[in-house]
Amino acid sequence: MRFFLLFLALTWGHCSSADTKFSDQVLDRLSKTPEWRLLLHFSKDWEDKGVSEVDGGDFFLSPQGRNNPLAELRATIEAIHSERLLGPLKQIPICAFQGRYQFLREALKLEIPKVNCEKWDGFISRFHDPQRVSLVFSAAYTNNPASMFGHLFLKVGSLKESDLLDVGINYAAQVSPDENPFAFFYFGVMGGYEGHWSVQPYYEKLNEYIKSENRDLWEYELELSPSETLFLLKHLWELETTASVDYYFFDDNCAYEIMRLLEVVRPNWSLTHHTIYAIPGEMVKNLFNEAGVVRKVLFRPSLRKKLLQKYDVMSVEQKERLFDVISRTRPASEIDDPFVLTTLNAYFDYQRQLKKGKLEADENRLWEQIQVRRASFGSITQTDLPEISPETRPDLGHDAYAVDLMAGSEKLDGGFYGYQGIRLKSAYHDLLNKDLGFKRFSEIQFPWMEWRYRPQSNNWHLEELGGVKVTSLTPVSRIDFNPSWRVQLDFESPKDFGCLDCRAFVWDAGIGSSWELGTPDALIYQFFGLRAESDERWEQGYRLLPNLEAGLLAILQENWKLHLQATYNREARHSSPEPEFYKMMMAQSFSWNRNWELRQGFQWITPNFSGDTYRQLRLDFAYYFR
Repeated sequence: MRFFLLFLALTWGHCSSADTKFSDQVLDRLSKTPEWRLLLHFSKDWEDKGVSEVDGGDFFLSPQGRNNPLAELRATIEAIHSERLLGPLKQIPICAFQGRYQFLREALKLEIPKVNCEKWDGFISRFHDPQRVSLVFSAAYTNNPASMFGHLFLKVGSLKESDLLDVGINYAAQVSPDENPFAFFYFGVMGGYEGHWSVQPYYEKLNEYIKSENRDLWEYELELSPSETLFLLKHLWELETTASVDYYFFDDNCAYEIMRLLEVVRPNWSLTHHTIYAIPGEMVKNLFNEAGVVRKVLFRPSLRKKLLQKYDVMSVEQKERLFDVISRTRPASEIDDPFVLTTLNAYFDYQRQLKKGKLEADENRLWEQIQVRRASFGSITQTDLPEISPETRPDLGHDAYAVDLMAGSEKLDGGFYGYQGIRLKSAYHDLLNKDLGFKRFSEIQFPWMEWRYRPQSNNWHLEELGGVKVTSLTPVSRIDFNPSWRVQLDFESPKDFGCLDCRAFVWDAGIGSSWELGTPDALIYQFFGLRAESDERWEQGYRLLPNLEAGLLAILQENWKLHLQATYNREARHSSPEPEFYKMMMAQSFSWNRNWELRQGFQWITPNFSGDTYRQLRLDFAYYFR
């Protein structure tokens, strides 16, 4: 960008004072440059859209500024000596628009008056001579569905010795702490909140994500110079102190706005591309659209993973000593194994975070005894620990959108029916996908649709229209207990009462638990659930199906997954001839590279084990894209 600005200066000449009049041709050309348009948050091809993405506030000095970059350019030059007070901080334009006036000084050699901007000086002093910028991805949070897409924020580094003293920059919806969750979902999707930038010490961000929420962090250090880092902060200042931007959960969210901020500094970087949703993990992949954007990548595992790293290498005897101390059957003073004491220390640190920073009095006393006992050994040689798997790195995962071609056969009450079909999925990850880049054994999908063609009837029909499906399978261990859960909302074709083309609105939810089968690559799970189907064929217009579900999910090889599932359903009101039925399912997937996948599945539904209601065998060939 600096070479471009030098070219402008040499081509258009210079001015000796702010009163110099620039020709219409010069201003028109400058107003059409990507640098100026991005400073005003127009898209790069702004003439197609014609409006800035900033929704209001005092960000525009011209009444036509939101639709006219040239008018805003003229107004910005004219405001160089203005005493007009802008935004909640009541700043004059030359203090409020640090980024704009730096751009004009370099592009037009515009002489900027020296004024005392105390609020800006106080803000930039918090960054301790900023030197570099990292984009930080926070992986999914197990117990919060809204966070299962991950989160993006920035880290600004300085010359300080420890990066814990760096500064985090976050963008999020401005929401009341006691906001109703249904209102949060509605307004987050429909646009009822204003986006808000915040700045806080990086160690606080680490405590929030790595400890309190047990989320992995990935830091992507960007190829930005110290001067570009400073320019980014100048533009952030003018955004936060003058602009109003509406927040939308699926597009104008943390991922999009942060990438837009980076594009202001480097207009040649293409970072805001997204097909449907601005999914944080997908947006990270934009960093690799071209060479020379990412300088290096750093992984910071969650507190829980650090604890399990120690626990998993302990011997049976060491684990028994650990839990003897935790259960108060053995005092910490009797433990003479430094590694057990180190793991105990990590355990209580983890428990403190689970309990929002507050342990019971007896837990605090025990933790203090453990620390005193551990300190009595002096310097302790670190036990060799296995590397923590970097499986949640988002840029390595499969893409979010999928097209799936399928073929299969169905047996219903003695008749056989073949079909072909297509399934479209707009996001994001399911249980049979390869987990690299995602939280293991979890899924979140929305929306999706499946169409089938049956030669016997010679027509296409909608088999399924999905709204949302979320599943989280977190294994129970002696270290902690996290419930497993699932929820699904869709429009689908139940097959348990002998109908291929019937449709019903379905809501299905379950709560349960999961256990590892001697290896992190396989688990079994069980759910107690309730399924509600709404359709006019039922006497009351709906039916309720309490159910019990059990399953096995295993990674047989790196690219090969197996899923077995059995479900018992029983109608609450017995409104059908067969009030109870069983569903059995077997499916496997094979991914031969990141975005190509082959699946095979079998499903059997029966009211009892002596007869059939429905059988299906299918083969799917899926391609993932972005």
